[in-house]
Amino acid sequence: MTAKRKPMRARSARPKPSKQALLPEPTDNQMLEAMAAFERSRVRHVLMRSGDSFVVNVTPEQFGAEPARRIPPPVFGTEADARRWREHEIIREAITAGMRAKP
Repeated sequence: MTAKRKPMRARSARPKPSKQALLPEPTDNQMLEAMAAFERSRVRHVLMRSGDSFVVNVTPEQFGAEPARRIPPPVFGTEADARRWREHEIIREAITAGMRAKP
């Protein structure tokens, strides 16, 4: 019995780089926009105690303006859960704003 060799394509295939390696570094403009969004978002997301639970209240961008539709604030059982959700939302908004900025 002879050993069967792998096809040439299988022998020369290199592992694909991860998606993280393909993303370019953010530009200074994108980083500046993300940091500004991070600061604004920290002011917008307010952690409040409501009885025995915790609520993250999200205020509109203009403090005097009422939002078009009222979204009930998320309610959490523990302060740690509320803080984790709040930090996740703040980071998500900062990344979104940074990616929207022109390079």
